[in-house]
Amino acid sequence: DFSCTSASVCDGAAMRRVAPAALKWSRGAACARSICTHVPAYTLVNDPRQSGVHEGTGTKSIAARLINVNEIVFPERGALFDAPGMHTIQVGIGTHMEVSGDGRWTAHSFEPNCRVRLIADDTHTHPIHFVAMRDIHIGEVLSIDYTACEWEMTGYGFICEASGKPVRGFKHRTEEERTALLCAGLLPEHILRLWLAEKLGCSPGVELDWPIETAPRVD
Repeated sequence: DFSCTSASVCDGAAMRRVAPAALKWSRGAACARSICTHVPAYTLVNDPRQSGVHEGTGTKSIAARLINVNEIVFPERGALFDAPGMHTIQVGIGTHMEVSGDGRWTAHSFEPNCRVRLIADDTHTHPIHFVAMRDIHIGEVLSIDYTACEWEMTGYGFICEASGKPVRGFKHRTEEERTALLCAGLLPEHILRLWLAEKLGCSPGVELDWPIETAPRVD
């Protein structure tokens, strides 16, 4: 019986060299992929053009192999805080998770190749998933649209390197831009609730209940 758990990280030519007969049927092809050496999905590089006061500013995640659409690139976890920080992702109306892994080096783009998927239950040890929105090729910078999950960023946010546009959070996007993010399926529950509350002029309601305790941020 064939049973494989390794990810597909090899091109067709490499697979033909490893197990040409196996490629005649799908389960054999899956096993042929598992024979190949594991290649990490990304590598970290430093962009000297970007500078700042925060440690690691300018670090970027670059695709080191073909990353398939819907593949989880970064499964992330971290402590929860009541205010945003340099490496947090907003996961609730007033809740921000400190990204502890390499996902914190994911760049911003208004045309991202990854999205953030939030899983607010106790069945997942890594409740934030950075998921490929399309096939991502070797050498591409891994990116998400920060304004899809951040309602309002601290200070004045920052300037998008590619577009030169300010990145300040969903609150500061135009209605056309907001609608585009909605139609693309990129908006998490807390952003939808904050948007609706803004429209109706009311409170967004009770905070989403995360399985770990939220702590006050002290920087």
